[in-house]
Amino acid sequence: MKRMLAVISLLLCLCLLGGCGFSEAVVNVLAEVILSEADTPADTAVDTAAPEDTPAPEDASAAPETDTDAEETLVRNPENIRFEDLEYVRCDLTEMEKHIETAVDAMQAGESYSGICDKLEVCLDDLDHFSTLYAVANIRNSQNLQDEYYAGEYSWISEQSAEVDRMFEGLYFACAASEHGEKLEEEYFWPGFCQDYEDPSKAHYTEKTVPLMQQEAALIVKYRAQTADPTVLWEGEEVSYNDLADSLPPYRQLEALLLYYDTYREPMAELLRELVLVRRELAEAMGYDSYEAMQYDFYYMRDYTPAQAGDYLADIRDHLVPLYCDLRSRGMGGGIGGSINEKTLFLTMKNLTEKLGGNWQEAYAFMEESGMCDLSYDSRKANLSFEMYLPEIDCPYLFVNPSGELGDVLTVVHEFGHFTDDYVNYGASETIDLAECFSQGLELLALNYLDGIVTQTQLDELYEEEMYSTLNCYIQQASFAEFENILYSLPEEDLTAEAFCEIFAEVAGEYGYLEPGYERLYQYIWMDIPHFYEAPLYVISYPVALDVAFQFYQAETENSGEGLALYIDTMENRGEKLLETVEQCHLESPFAPGRVKSVYEVFCDFYQLDNVADAA
Repeated sequence: MKRMLAVISLLLCLCLLGGCGFSEAVVNVLAEVILSEADTPADTAVDTAAPEDTPAPEDASAAPETDTDAEETLVRNPENIRFEDLEYVRCDLTEMEKHIETAVDAMQAGESYSGICDKLEVCLDDLDHFSTLYAVANIRNSQNLQDEYYAGEYSWISEQSAEVDRMFEGLYFACAASEHGEKLEEEYFWPGFCQDYEDPSKAHYTEKTVPLMQQEAALIVKYRAQTADPTVLWEGEEVSYNDLADSLPPYRQLEALLLYYDTYREPMAELLRELVLVRRELAEAMGYDSYEAMQYDFYYMRDYTPAQAGDYLADIRDHLVPLYCDLRSRGMGGGIGGSINEKTLFLTMKNLTEKLGGNWQEAYAFMEESGMCDLSYDSRKANLSFEMYLPEIDCPYLFVNPSGELGDVLTVVHEFGHFTDDYVNYGASETIDLAECFSQGLELLALNYLDGIVTQTQLDELYEEEMYSTLNCYIQQASFAEFENILYSLPEEDLTAEAFCEIFAEVAGEYGYLEPGYERLYQYIWMDIPHFYEAPLYVISYPVALDVAFQFYQAETENSGEGLALYIDTMENRGEKLLETVEQCHLESPFAPGRVKSVYEVFCDFYQLDNVADAA
């Protein structure tokens, strides 16, 4: 039973928080107010355990397991439980700790390998159970932010996750130190496990770090509560902002949005300030020179450096920002019309996956039959879209908060890319950079397989939207990464709402999307980016992974079916990290000289433009 284990704290942090771009409220306002004035169309997984293989043979001389044997024993959701029927009952952490202590005692007493395995199995089952309940609490809290029970449970379990990590880290040190350490590494963990856990003095979960992690988790819960149902004083009456925004005519929505920003600017800034400070303190306690270094290494396990990411951002500014500005000056890009309901979303995905066949068709059928998705509109839902894995029943879950517009098709396709990846690989460990390749890749490839499923007019609009959204993703997510780089380097006295607004407006201008005359609106966009609060320094993964996804698209446009085949090969033969997979699947590194320019040239060709960047 080899399991690729990851720390529980990552469950929220690596949660795939939906598509790229501004919040729905901002998009709607800009579409109705700004763009209409310009006479242009209106314009956006967590891996906690790998699959269970056959039990490890008790005899050390027994033949090793084969991939075929492992695949035959994998059973996804064996009891066919629908998500709504999953029972949520708080974990007994005292019992979990007893199980761990029993396993550690057995290892230190030199118990037989078979006896140690029996006790380790119990502990790892506890971990799967906790991880699954964490996901369930997160999903149900996201389904209804006003549900006090799941808000409380999500708060409790997220704050307990660091303590669970501490207990299991102790177990891993004991496994590595055991006389059976090498065999445990081979049968249960990953290559290099014993080396990773050879020195208990280098533990990450300590009396100093765990309280800081819990403090961070509590602040994230506070953020969710603060954004669940914000109220504003409108014409002398305190009202729900969400209800107000839904009821107002377009010409008054900007007024309401600015009132919301003015009302919550200071509270949101204070939350962000506290998060930055506790995260920097955590990085120091864990022995890192900066929070950025900690996130890249410990949380996101990236196989590229902040310096490489910085050069990549510079390439985006050099090549894609001039193109983006040129498109905006011509009134091109964006623009998608029509509405779509939940039933039609399901039907569109069913028809698309039948056309794609293979893993996609199988994964969709499973998703629909098991109820492992939520595509419904509800004003109480979190303004997020994501996919998560439920390790105890070995299946993924897809969550989308749709807008009711045709562009929801692209959002669902994005998350379904994550879903299929986790379905095919049984949630096996991978970094977020790699995970985003499969979501963004499916978005781009789907454009060539939606003909006959949607009308030609809708397909043209989806194609236009996806290409502009892809360019927008490069630009905006790069700018968000730039903002965070500055944010985590600010002196404590500069962590203020005024500074956040000033910096964000400057970055938006640098990346070409600060609309003249609407500086007051754009300066507040940092308040609407969940990643800044819940998944810090995540956003650079979007444009970096998008480069790999774009290689699928480029191959498909050159030869129909070739991009899809490349996507399948990469998904089925991937490693755990981005550059590792790029190398073994014979793709090109996003950081290779000329990659961003290559993407730029595809955009120029699509929009039939001259070499804008070179001319700029």
